[in-house]
Amino acid sequence: MPQPDRVEYEAFEPRHLDGVVKLSEALDWPSYTELTIALAALTFAYPDRPQLILVVLLGTALFNGVTGSFFRPAISAAIPDLVPEERVASANSLNRIALDIASFVGQGVGGILFRVLGPGLIFLFNGLSFMFSAVSECFIRIPQQLPETGGGWRQAMAAFRRDLVGGLRFVWESKGMRWVLFLSPLDNFFVTAIVVLFPFYVEDVLGVRPDWYGYLAAAFGGGSAVGSLVAGATTIAGGLRCKLILAFSVVFALAAGALGLATSPWLALGLLFVTGLMSGFNTIHFLSLIQLTTPGPLRGRVLGLLETLALSMTPLAAGLTGIVADLLGRNIPLIYMGCGAALAVLTLPLAAIRDARAFMAWEPAP
Repeated sequence: MPQPDRVEYEAFEPRHLDGVVKLSEALDWPSYTELTIALAALTFAYPDRPQLILVVLLGTALFNGVTGSFFRPAISAAIPDLVPEERVASANSLNRIALDIASFVGQGVGGILFRVLGPGLIFLFNGLSFMFSAVSECFIRIPQQLPETGGGWRQAMAAFRRDLVGGLRFVWESKGMRWVLFLSPLDNFFVTAIVVLFPFYVEDVLGVRPDWYGYLAAAFGGGSAVGSLVAGATTIAGGLRCKLILAFSVVFALAAGALGLATSPWLALGLLFVTGLMSGFNTIHFLSLIQLTTPGPLRGRVLGLLETLALSMTPLAAGLTGIVADLLGRNIPLIYMGCGAALAVLTLPLAAIRDARAFMAWEPAP
């Protein structure tokens, strides 16, 4: 474990992990599949009960969010155990590209499919896609060090506290990583503020049809896919990686703020593609650095902490954004420019603090 006064980051030696677990055994996938298919059946059976359908839809979305909070860090933590160290960035890139393509296609054609097929068929196809995914995951085996089982709930809670404290201590003592982890929620705060006001931006500022909401979201997803592809296909390390991350962070902030000045939907489309590209590139490198500089037993806890901190800002940002928008008379351009300026300011600690630069310039030992 890195000591508090250290600024160098060393790779942890690979170890033989005991036990093999199936990914599907860790997830209660049938429940979500059944919920989604039940939602489709409810839509077909009671099309005149929108309130009932909405309640079930919200419950399904909540369940998906809860299970996803366990699923995503577990997948990210497993990647370094499945591929060689030099392929971690490429594996993260492929994983991110798959998500971005799904987002790009889904958001781009979602509105059209809703009008053509209706919600019932969309829910049904969604449930069947989860079933297909679950079956395919049954064949994935992840080398994993299995904890000892047994004892009652007191022992389980004590083990949970030890694991939590161990993960927090590791992050706190890893100074460069600490800055990255605790600045990420603030980034997410201002990005969420931009996203929350997107429907009003599309209609009131750009003056275009609601369909453009999907096009603009798809532009961000497409840019993110390209950025992820570039990060995975190129070998960038050391000081060059640090400089590119900082430069891309500044460009991301400037492009996000420039949305407030854009009155053409095509200009907004280009700006969102650029923000997605910058975000995709930096996300892959930050994720790969955290994976490679964290020991296997702690990796899931650190990545879970990262996701928890980032997602915890979402409801806070959404609530405060609405209040600020009302106070400013829905001056969305001003809010967007303010968010861009704040994102630029958040880049300063990464550039100014030696430990943060050392973390972004980390290289594995020969």
